[in-house]
Amino acid sequence: MTTFLILAFCALILWGGSKALTHLHDNQAIWATGCSVPTIHKENDIVTLVNVFTVDPANQKKVVDMLVEATAKTMQHLPGFVSASIHKSLDGVRVVNYAQWRSRQDFEKMRNNPAAQKHMRPLMEIAEADFHLYEVAETVESKELAA
Repeated sequence: MTTFLILAFCALILWGGSKALTHLHDNQAIWATGCSVPTIHKENDIVTLVNVFTVDPANQKKVVDMLVEATAKTMQHLPGFVSASIHKSLDGVRVVNYAQWRSRQDFEKMRNNPAAQKHMRPLMEIAEADFHLYEVAETVESKELAA
């Protein structure tokens, strides 16, 4: 719960206090604007996919857009989906998908889902993927924010 409160506090500071936290749902903080923040904590009983895509810098934006579209149209509607956060490297050669799933079984079902495969096939043509599943081992928080 401490991690959740600190995330909420940080978000309020970063967003100038203009967002109001409404509730926690499926390991995500839900804001009045409808925006959610994935919660990272070792007590969460979820698995995390970290998928690092290596891309030609000319294709980085395209890969980001493809992942955002796949998540919006398909992934978020599949059973067990918790969250996805898409990151792009500053050097332009990588895109990271940090996705949370309720269980390893839910993740495997997604991988075998024809709609999910339809989105992933074109990605594999322009990016090299290196993905692994993780569980959170520990979180360390700023003592300044916890005070």
